[in-house]
Amino acid sequence: MASVTHVETVVSCTSSEALQQVVKMGLKDGLTSTLARLDEFLLTLN
Repeated sequence: MASVTHVETVVSCTSSEALQQVVKMGLKDGLTSTLARLDEFLLTLN
C-alpha cells in the first residue's frame, strides 16, 4: 500500500499589491522548486 503525504501551503498577503510584489519576487518559481525537491526527498524515504 502506498503512503500518502499531504502538503498544504498558505500564502497570506495584506493586499493585492503585496501579493503581486511577492509573485514578482519569484513566489511561483520558488514554490515549484521547493515542491520538486520535496518530491525527490520523499522518494528516498521508501
